[in-house]
Amino acid sequence: MVKNTLEMPEEILKFFSKEENQTLLVKGASGAGKTTFALKCLKLLAPPSCGIYYTAKANPQRTYSRYPWIKDILPPENIIDASKTPHTLPRHRGGGREVLEYSFIPDYLRYSRMMVEEIKLSGQPFLVVDNFNLICKTLEASPEMFAKDLIDIIQDSDVKAIIVSERGNDVLEGMVDGVIEMTYELRDGRVFRKMFLRKLHGVEIETPVYHFTLNKGEFKCFPILDVGKVLKFMLKKPLQLEGESFLDKMVDRLGVSSEAPILLIELNTNSVEEISHIFISSIAATYLRKGYSGIITPMRSDNATRFLASHTDISMKLSNIHFIYPKLEERKDEKFPQNFIGTIQKSIDELSSHSPIFLILRYDLLREIVGDDTAKRILGDFSSKMAGDDICIIITSYSNKIGGEELRKCCSSIIRIFEEHGRIFCYGEKPYTQIYGITFQEKENSIEIKFTPIT
Repeated sequence: MVKNTLEMPEEILKFFSKEENQTLLVKGASGAGKTTFALKCLKLLAPPSCGIYYTAKANPQRTYSRYPWIKDILPPENIIDASKTPHTLPRHRGGGREVLEYSFIPDYLRYSRMMVEEIKLSGQPFLVVDNFNLICKTLEASPEMFAKDLIDIIQDSDVKAIIVSERGNDVLEGMVDGVIEMTYELRDGRVFRKMFLRKLHGVEIETPVYHFTLNKGEFKCFPILDVGKVLKFMLKKPLQLEGESFLDKMVDRLGVSSEAPILLIELNTNSVEEISHIFISSIAATYLRKGYSGIITPMRSDNATRFLASHTDISMKLSNIHFIYPKLEERKDEKFPQNFIGTIQKSIDELSSHSPIFLILRYDLLREIVGDDTAKRILGDFSSKMAGDDICIIITSYSNKIGGEELRKCCSSIIRIFEEHGRIFCYGEKPYTQIYGITFQEKENSIEIKFTPIT
């Protein structure tokens, strides 16, 4: 089955599923997503009302306004503001019990320990400390002593815990069971987020790097894509774009842009042929449903025909689409370029007489067949003939990137698709968009394509 697990890395789930108490250190710069990740863990892993959020200068109202999805799991009395002294903190659950037996623990941790002991009566406590450095500064506490006191409470109380830290701390890192680091970078001016699993005691780290998003204020990570499995299921089930997708927006722009109705898709992946099939099938299905006729060329095989055949709602329209894949002996003919152009023109004339058309050109294959100069001439020739509602979609590999600024400038939309660590991403170069993670999920009657923005 094609899975779409956008919740949490499998290694993190295994780490916290162990019976013994586990402590995870989450480190990274401000804005890396540490708090969102920690609270998402609490939501997924803590029993209701068994989570404790120990923070600095974040009251329940502020926490719920930023992370509304945590409200049903984390009650307000379980949010501890470390900037307040234990004397001004509310009494927990109406209790007034003495905690003198813990007098060796500093006051700012004594209250947390009391809460942990009371929560243990109803379930497994899960503590999130956010963030270590700010709490130390707020309480004017030594990071080394605070780390020792905090780990003592976690271990003595048998509580699962996440400690958020903006800076590395050798003492703390040596005490915890797991360490992950969250980062973000700018790729062509766009936010791109990564998580590195540094150590997880007792868990084999199969995937040391994850990519993730904080879209809509929630942590979601992207699974590795098995392209072969997606194609296998596409032969049986149609592709379905989920909701208002990135691809829909880019395609729809072709009809309203002042530039020529040309969509350029550049693929920088290890699976150019497979990803081409996915996007060709998706775009062709979209336009056939809109009443277009189409041409797809050049091709190595009839694979696109097979993938489109699973779309039962458009199967009767396949007569409205021409697939042109020149045979090897035809390519050896010195007159092939001119004959090839004539074949495409004949299809355009035939199809455009009763409906608008879409022309999908595989530029990387075209260049392989006829050479760079002829490929550019063919491209320029047919793209200039797109008129009215006609659409031209050019798909090519990044290694066969189309040169010539004039041609790129006349495109109304340019999409770049790239691969990193087995995951597929895309963004709009023109018009400018953020980066999207591309995922696939097998549904009962379709294969759903989802574009999730990285924010």
